[in-house]
Amino acid sequence: MSFYTKKVLLIILTGLLLTGVVKAQDDSSSVLDFDFGAEVVSRYIWRGVESGGDPAVPQLQPYASFSVDGGEYGLLELGAWGSYGFSGDFSENDLSLKYTYSTSPVNISLTLNDYYFPYLGINFTNFEDKGEGAHTIEAGLALTGNESFPFTFLVSKNIKNDVPEDKSLYVEAGYAFSINEVEMNVFAGAAQGMSLWHGISTDKFEVCTVGIGAGKEIRISESYSLPLGINWIMNPHQKKTFLVFKVGLFKADRN
Repeated sequence: MSFYTKKVLLIILTGLLLTGVVKAQDDSSSVLDFDFGAEVVSRYIWRGVESGGDPAVPQLQPYASFSVDGGEYGLLELGAWGSYGFSGDFSENDLSLKYTYSTSPVNISLTLNDYYFPYLGINFTNFEDKGEGAHTIEAGLALTGNESFPFTFLVSKNIKNDVPEDKSLYVEAGYAFSINEVEMNVFAGAAQGMSLWHGISTDKFEVCTVGIGAGKEIRISESYSLPLGINWIMNPHQKKTFLVFKVGLFKADRN
Protein backbone atom coordinates (compact mmCIF):
# COMPACT_ATOMS: atom_id res chain seq x y z
CA MET A 1 0.00 0.00 0.00
CA SER A 2 1.46 3.36 -1.07
CA PHE A 3 2.06 6.33 1.22
CA TYR A 4 -0.71 8.34 -0.47
CA THR A 5 -3.21 5.47 -0.20
CA LYS A 6 -2.51 5.13 3.52
CA LYS A 7 -2.94 8.87 3.95
CA VAL A 8 -6.31 8.88 2.17
CA LEU A 9 -7.57 5.94 4.24
CA LEU A 10 -6.46 7.62 7.47
CA ILE A 11 -8.35 10.79 6.58
CA ILE A 12 -11.48 8.86 5.62
CA LEU A 13 -11.43 6.88 8.89
CA THR A 14 -10.96 10.10 10.83
CA GLY A 15 -13.89 11.65 9.00
CA LEU A 16 -16.14 8.73 9.92
CA LEU A 17 -15.64 9.67 13.58
CA LEU A 18 -17.00 13.15 12.93
CA THR A 19 -20.71 13.87 12.65
CA GLY A 20 -20.08 17.34 11.31
CA VAL A 21 -23.27 18.79 12.72
CA VAL A 22 -23.04 22.57 13.13
CA LYS A 23 -25.86 25.11 13.38
CA ALA A 24 -25.61 28.85 13.82
CA GLN A 25 -28.42 28.70 16.39
CA ASP A 26 -30.44 25.94 18.06
CA ASP A 27 -33.67 27.46 16.79
CA SER A 28 -34.50 25.67 13.53
CA SER A 29 -36.44 28.73 12.34
CA SER A 30 -33.36 30.97 12.57
CA VAL A 31 -32.57 33.03 9.50
CA LEU A 32 -28.86 32.37 10.08
CA ASP A 33 -27.14 29.09 9.23
CA PHE A 34 -23.60 27.73 9.01
CA ASP A 35 -22.61 24.55 7.19
CA PHE A 36 -19.30 22.82 6.54
CA GLY A 37 -17.95 19.59 5.13
CA ALA A 38 -15.19 17.96 3.12
CA GLU A 39 -14.70 15.43 0.32
CA VAL A 40 -11.83 13.42 -1.09
CA VAL A 41 -11.81 13.11 -4.90
CA SER A 42 -9.65 10.75 -6.93
CA ARG A 43 -9.01 13.46 -9.54
CA TYR A 44 -9.89 17.16 -9.74
CA ILE A 45 -11.74 17.84 -13.00
CA TRP A 46 -13.21 21.33 -13.46
CA ARG A 47 -15.37 22.01 -16.50
CA GLY A 48 -13.70 19.18 -18.38
CA VAL A 49 -10.17 20.34 -17.57
CA GLU A 50 -7.84 18.42 -15.26
CA SER A 51 -6.56 20.51 -12.35
CA GLY A 52 -4.72 19.70 -9.15
CA GLY A 53 -1.22 19.02 -10.41
CA ASP A 54 -0.21 15.33 -10.34
CA PRO A 55 -3.25 13.32 -11.56
CA ALA A 56 -2.12 10.33 -9.47
CA VAL A 57 -2.56 12.32 -6.24
CA PRO A 58 -6.09 12.58 -4.71
CA GLN A 59 -7.45 15.93 -3.58
CA LEU A 60 -8.97 16.95 -0.25
CA GLN A 61 -11.76 19.49 -0.86
CA PRO A 62 -13.19 21.21 2.26
CA TYR A 63 -16.00 23.74 2.14
CA ALA A 64 -17.95 26.04 4.46
CA SER A 65 -20.84 28.46 4.05
CA PHE A 66 -22.66 31.10 6.08
CA SER A 67 -26.14 32.05 4.93
CA VAL A 68 -28.86 34.55 5.76
CA ASP A 69 -32.41 33.56 4.79
CA GLY A 70 -34.48 36.61 3.96
CA GLY A 71 -37.63 34.64 3.23
CA GLU A 72 -39.49 36.18 0.31
CA TYR A 73 -36.51 38.50 -0.26
CA GLY A 74 -34.15 35.63 -1.05
CA LEU A 75 -31.14 33.82 0.39
CA LEU A 76 -27.67 35.37 0.72
CA GLU A 77 -24.72 32.99 1.12
CA LEU A 78 -21.00 33.54 1.72
CA GLY A 79 -18.92 30.46 0.97
CA ALA A 80 -15.37 29.15 0.99
CA TRP A 81 -14.08 26.11 -0.92
CA GLY A 82 -10.63 24.61 -1.29
CA SER A 83 -8.74 21.82 -3.01
CA TYR A 84 -5.42 20.50 -1.73
CA GLY A 85 -3.31 17.73 -3.24
CA PHE A 86 -2.00 15.21 -0.72
CA SER A 87 1.48 15.67 -2.18
CA GLY A 88 1.39 19.39 -1.34
CA ASP A 89 2.08 20.40 -4.96
CA PHE A 90 -1.31 22.04 -5.57
CA SER A 91 -3.62 24.28 -3.57
CA GLU A 92 -6.75 26.29 -4.36
CA ASN A 93 -8.77 28.43 -1.98
CA ASP A 94 -11.89 30.12 -3.38
CA LEU A 95 -14.44 32.51 -1.90
CA SER A 96 -17.97 33.04 -3.19
CA LEU A 97 -20.93 35.34 -2.70
CA LYS A 98 -24.32 34.05 -3.86
CA TYR A 99 -27.80 35.52 -3.86
CA THR A 100 -30.75 33.24 -4.66
CA TYR A 101 -34.31 34.31 -5.33
CA SER A 102 -36.92 31.55 -5.32
CA THR A 103 -39.68 31.52 -7.91
CA SER A 104 -41.74 28.79 -9.54
CA PRO A 105 -40.58 26.62 -11.22
CA VAL A 106 -36.95 27.83 -10.92
CA ASN A 107 -34.58 29.46 -8.45
CA ILE A 108 -32.49 32.32 -9.83
CA SER A 109 -28.96 32.76 -8.44
CA LEU A 110 -26.42 35.51 -8.98
CA THR A 111 -22.86 34.60 -7.98
CA LEU A 112 -19.41 36.10 -7.61
CA ASN A 113 -16.54 33.60 -7.35
CA ASP A 114 -13.03 34.56 -6.31
CA TYR A 115 -10.50 31.94 -7.50
CA TYR A 116 -7.15 31.98 -5.68
CA PHE A 117 -4.26 29.50 -6.10
CA PRO A 118 -1.72 29.77 -3.22
CA TYR A 119 0.68 27.27 -4.84
CA LEU A 120 1.49 29.84 -7.55
CA GLY A 121 3.29 31.92 -4.92
CA ILE A 122 1.38 35.15 -5.58
CA ASN A 123 0.49 37.07 -2.41
CA PHE A 124 -3.19 37.01 -1.45
CA THR A 125 -3.15 40.81 -1.23
CA ASN A 126 -2.16 41.14 -4.90
CA PHE A 127 -5.27 42.39 -6.74
CA GLU A 128 -3.59 43.31 -10.02
CA ASP A 129 -5.34 42.68 -13.33
CA LYS A 130 -4.46 41.23 -16.78
CA GLY A 131 -3.41 37.84 -15.46
CA GLU A 132 -0.85 39.28 -13.01
CA GLY A 133 -2.91 39.23 -9.81
CA ALA A 134 -3.72 36.54 -7.29
CA HIS A 135 -7.49 36.70 -7.73
CA THR A 136 -9.63 35.80 -10.73
CA ILE A 137 -13.17 37.08 -10.25
CA GLU A 138 -16.03 35.36 -12.07
CA ALA A 139 -19.66 36.53 -12.28
CA GLY A 140 -22.40 34.00 -12.94
CA LEU A 141 -26.12 33.52 -13.40
CA ALA A 142 -27.66 30.14 -12.55
CA LEU A 143 -31.18 28.77 -12.93
CA THR A 144 -32.15 25.70 -10.88
CA GLY A 145 -35.49 23.96 -11.35
CA ASN A 146 -37.60 22.28 -8.69
CA GLU A 147 -38.44 18.56 -8.49
CA SER A 148 -41.04 18.84 -11.25
CA PHE A 149 -38.59 20.75 -13.47
CA PRO A 150 -35.12 19.35 -12.56
CA PHE A 151 -33.07 21.31 -15.09
CA THR A 152 -30.08 23.55 -14.36
CA PHE A 153 -28.51 26.27 -16.48
CA LEU A 154 -25.36 28.31 -15.83
CA VAL A 155 -23.67 31.15 -17.67
CA SER A 156 -20.51 32.75 -16.30
CA LYS A 157 -17.65 35.02 -17.29
CA ASN A 158 -14.50 36.35 -15.67
CA ILE A 159 -14.70 40.05 -14.89
CA LYS A 160 -11.23 40.55 -13.40
CA ASN A 161 -7.70 39.24 -13.96
CA ASP A 162 -8.23 37.46 -17.27
CA VAL A 163 -5.07 36.86 -19.28
CA PRO A 164 -4.97 39.47 -22.10
CA GLU A 165 -6.72 38.28 -25.31
CA ASP A 166 -8.22 35.33 -23.42
CA LYS A 167 -11.98 34.70 -23.35
CA SER A 168 -13.80 33.12 -20.44
CA LEU A 169 -17.51 32.93 -21.30
CA TYR A 170 -18.91 29.55 -20.20
CA VAL A 171 -22.39 27.99 -20.44
CA GLU A 172 -23.60 24.70 -18.96
CA ALA A 173 -26.90 22.82 -18.77
CA GLY A 174 -27.87 19.79 -16.72
CA TYR A 175 -30.75 17.48 -15.85
CA ALA A 176 -31.25 15.56 -12.59
CA PHE A 177 -33.10 12.27 -12.06
CA SER A 178 -32.91 9.17 -9.88
CA ILE A 179 -32.61 5.41 -10.45
CA ASN A 180 -33.27 3.02 -7.56
CA GLU A 181 -32.56 5.72 -4.94
CA VAL A 182 -29.33 6.75 -6.68
CA GLU A 183 -29.28 10.46 -7.54
CA MET A 184 -28.17 10.93 -11.15
CA ASN A 185 -27.41 13.93 -13.33
CA VAL A 186 -26.31 14.53 -16.90
CA PHE A 187 -24.58 17.72 -17.97
CA ALA A 188 -22.83 19.47 -20.85
CA GLY A 189 -20.83 22.68 -20.99
CA ALA A 190 -19.14 24.83 -23.62
CA ALA A 191 -16.61 27.66 -23.41
CA GLN A 192 -15.56 30.46 -25.72
CA GLY A 193 -11.95 30.44 -26.99
CA MET A 194 -9.14 31.21 -27.11
CA SER A 195 -8.88 30.46 -23.40
CA LEU A 196 -6.22 29.18 -21.03
CA TRP A 197 -8.90 29.25 -18.33
CA HIS A 198 -11.01 26.55 -19.99
CA GLY A 199 -8.30 24.95 -22.13
CA ILE A 200 -9.81 26.09 -25.46
CA SER A 201 -7.35 26.30 -28.37
CA THR A 202 -9.65 27.74 -31.07
CA ASP A 203 -11.35 31.11 -31.48
CA LYS A 204 -14.93 29.75 -31.28
CA PHE A 205 -17.25 28.06 -28.81
CA GLU A 206 -16.14 24.51 -28.02
CA VAL A 207 -17.87 21.81 -25.97
CA CYS A 208 -15.41 21.10 -23.16
CA THR A 209 -17.41 18.89 -20.82
CA VAL A 210 -20.08 16.21 -21.22
CA GLY A 211 -20.81 13.74 -18.49
CA ILE A 212 -23.02 11.77 -16.17
CA GLY A 213 -22.80 11.57 -12.40
CA ALA A 214 -24.25 9.39 -9.66
CA GLY A 215 -24.41 9.82 -5.91
CA LYS A 216 -25.76 7.96 -2.89
CA GLU A 217 -25.52 8.26 0.88
CA ILE A 218 -24.67 5.11 2.83
CA ARG A 219 -26.19 5.08 6.32
CA ILE A 220 -23.47 4.52 8.93
CA SER A 221 -25.40 5.42 12.06
CA GLU A 222 -28.51 7.32 13.15
CA SER A 223 -26.59 10.59 12.98
CA TYR A 224 -24.19 10.00 10.10
CA SER A 225 -24.35 8.94 6.45
CA LEU A 226 -21.37 8.49 4.16
CA PRO A 227 -21.84 10.35 0.84
CA LEU A 228 -20.35 8.57 -2.20
CA GLY A 229 -20.28 9.70 -5.82
CA ILE A 230 -18.83 8.92 -9.22
CA ASN A 231 -18.64 10.95 -12.44
CA TRP A 232 -17.76 9.98 -15.99
CA ILE A 233 -16.60 13.08 -17.86
CA MET A 234 -15.57 13.62 -21.45
CA ASN A 235 -13.85 16.69 -22.90
CA PRO A 236 -14.72 16.56 -26.63
CA HIS A 237 -12.45 19.50 -27.43
CA GLN A 238 -9.35 17.95 -25.86
CA LYS A 239 -10.48 14.40 -26.72
CA LYS A 240 -10.03 13.14 -23.16
CA THR A 241 -12.19 11.20 -20.71
CA PHE A 242 -12.09 10.90 -16.91
CA LEU A 243 -13.68 8.70 -14.26
CA VAL A 244 -13.78 10.45 -10.88
CA PHE A 245 -14.70 8.89 -7.54
CA LYS A 246 -15.47 10.98 -4.47
CA VAL A 247 -16.21 10.24 -0.84
CA GLY A 248 -17.56 12.69 1.72
CA LEU A 249 -15.55 12.75 4.92
CA PHE A 250 -18.28 14.61 6.74
CA LYS A 251 -20.92 17.24 6.16
CA ALA A 252 -23.18 19.39 8.28
CA ASP A 253 -26.64 17.98 8.89
CA ARG A 254 -29.40 20.28 7.61
CA ASN A 255 -32.27 18.17 8.91
